[in-house]
Amino acid sequence: MSSIDHTPEILKPKQSTIVGAFQNEPISIEHYEVPGSNKLVINLHGTFGNMHGSSGKYQDFATDISWNELAHAVLYSSSRDWTKAKKLDDSYESKIAIFQGKTFTEELEDARRVVSESIRRLKDSLSEGAKIEVTLNGNSLGGILAFYLAQEFPEIQAIVSVGTGLRTEMWSVPILSTFPDIDSLKEVLSAYTGKFLMQFGTNDNIFSEKSFEAL
Repeated sequence: MSSIDHTPEILKPKQSTIVGAFQNEPISIEHYEVPGSNKLVINLHGTFGNMHGSSGKYQDFATDISWNELAHAVLYSSSRDWTKAKKLDDSYESKIAIFQGKTFTEELEDARRVVSESIRRLKDSLSEGAKIEVTLNGNSLGGILAFYLAQEFPEIQAIVSVGTGLRTEMWSVPILSTFPDIDSLKEVLSAYTGKFLMQFGTNDNIFSEKSFEAL
């Protein structure tokens, strides 16, 4: 017997998919809408992440934002090849497998497509000429992606980074093995002039405390 979903309609996200940059695999998107709002928060997950995050933390984040009518919220899972997973679990080995061969450029392009689509949807829901304010909430690698995207979309007014640092070493794993060189990263970071809030902890397995300080 199936359970009854008692979630209020306002909290139920609208789901969509767009073509991703990695092998044309799909990007899954959830849109948490607040009718009439011109504000939009887009969550950028970290390396090998997904739209809901561990224990549903991103889903809770988006729900709180929309329920309190602070802004529209968007979650997404970047493109990945599920056929490469030997088993559908959350192990590090499975994550490596489904992202095998994916580059930083492709991960950035996925995020670019999500931002573009989300802005388009919001513009379509508002009166012509309405000003749109976008905040990017970047987790780990997502924080780096946010600075690149801010160069391209004038609607992006603020960036919040969570556990994001400035890495100088390379990793022999998908996406991170093609991480930009330090000079390119610094150029992108220095070009950003909008609002910025950085949050980080002391037990991050991707970015060290030193890398946080460098950012």
